[in-house]
Amino acid sequence: MPIFEGKPDLLEAFRLGERWALERVYRAHVRMIDRYLRALAHAAHAPELIQHGVIADLLQEIFVRALSPGARAAYDSARLYGPYLRRIAKNLLIDQLRVRGRVVEESLDILPGAESIPCEYGELADPRVNAVLASYLAALAPPLRGVYEQRFVLGNSQETSCVALGITRRRLRTDEARLMSGLRRALLDNGIMRADLSVDVGFAAMGGHVAR
Repeated sequence: MPIFEGKPDLLEAFRLGERWALERVYRAHVRMIDRYLRALAHAAHAPELIQHGVIADLLQEIFVRALSPGARAAYDSARLYGPYLRRIAKNLLIDQLRVRGRVVEESLDILPGAESIPCEYGELADPRVNAVLASYLAALAPPLRGVYEQRFVLGNSQETSCVALGITRRRLRTDEARLMSGLRRALLDNGIMRADLSVDVGFAAMGGHVAR
């Protein structure tokens, strides 16, 4: 369940900047963002950014930005908070790469999906699942990649996604089904999933929870 869903008191305290609420939000997300930063740095072939001190500084900056008064006031509570933090993390890491004179590689555009499990799900997916997912996403045609980004990375509703992509809701649902069936086949082909199991593993890898 998303951290603010059904918890109006927590959301109000978060917007007001009450310490207990900020700490709860921080604790619920910090491990996921730590792992996401490390995965981004690995994909960018930047081992210097994976050092403990560097990660600690990046984490501090991410949460300083996300928990600032302006950011709290502007946060749309209808969206998942995990993808919101990941966008901040990705932008910050790209800034760090550019400061170091590094070229931002295309792999960074693929990676968000590989770590797109909402923080409310706890542990990230099996690394084997993430590896299959990254390969699967890299081979997607642009229209399906757009659906994936809108629904499983940004966590947008079907209505918002349709407007952004310029497609009908029926087409969106068809493309979502294609994404899921394609991932299921990839997991089966790599021996990660048995044919008699549900697609829950693949669904978790692709976000686990999206707005309807």
